[in-house]
This record gives sequence, structure tokens and C-alpha cells, in this order.
Amino acid sequence: MRPILVGEAPGPNTDPYRPLNCDESTSAGGRLRDIMRIDRDQYNMMFDKINLMPLKPDRWSIPESREKADKLMRFLYNRDVFLLGKRVAHAFGMMERQFFDGLHCGQTVLYVVPHPSGLNRWYNDAENVEISRQFWHDTIEGYILYNECDIIENSQ
Repeated sequence: MRPILVGEAPGPNTDPYRPLNCDESTSAGGRLRDIMRIDRDQYNMMFDKINLMPLKPDRWSIPESREKADKLMRFLYNRDVFLLGKRVAHAFGMMERQFFDGLHCGQTVLYVVPHPSGLNRWYNDAENVEISRQFWHDTIEGYILYNECDIIENSQ
């Protein structure tokens, strides 16, 4: 199964039916794709994408977001899951995790990554941007290698 990106909620100028869409470079999906240094087709083929909250709430509700995360967990079995930002991490009970540190939950691996919002000051530090780029490079390279091995194995 493809890895999945879990965002917070649709942005003010984004389509709620296309979560983390990368068509606009100013959207969270577009900024994430730029950090990953991959093109639109690669981004869309590599990752499934979903927002924890299907509509932008007036105010972030921790109990409501936790309820949504609990319901979503059963669909994340046997996947690598990238939780975008501290609010999403908090909803999944992963507030104390360091960025990019994977937590194995049975067959599922959860990673907390900084939210790619233009408001996130974490990315103001060039060293942090490079850490993020290296993480995504290594992650994407691993999936490509894994899938190539799987294709070779299944063709024999």
C-alpha cells in the first residue's frame, strides 16, 4: 500500500475534496511537494492524502480531532502514515514524538513531520529545511527501491 499523508483540514483556498493537493505552490500540498523536490505526478502517484477534519473548523477541537483520528486508525493498518503538524500528532496521541521519528504500531508506522504551512516558523531555519528534505529524499528513495524489488520478485 502507498504511504499516506494526513493533514489538518482544508485550507481557506483549497478544495476540500482534494486534500493536500499540490497544484498550487502556496498550498500545504504544494509546499510539501517543493520540500520533497518531486514533480506533481510523482507526488500524486507516491502518496495517498487525507485531511483529519474534512472541513475547516472555526476552532480546532482536541476531542473532535481525537475522535476522528481514532476512526481513521482502522484504515491505516499496514501503512506508513505521515502526520503533518503538531495538531494532527496530538489527535493521534503522538504529541511527545520528535519530528521524523517513526513509531511502530503493529504493522503501521506513524511519523510526525512539521506541517508545511507557510505560517510554520520551523521552516524559517535553513538547517530545518535541509533536515526535512533529507528525510523526504530518504523516504521516497526507500519506497522506490522497495517497489522495484517487489516488481522484480513478482515477475519471477
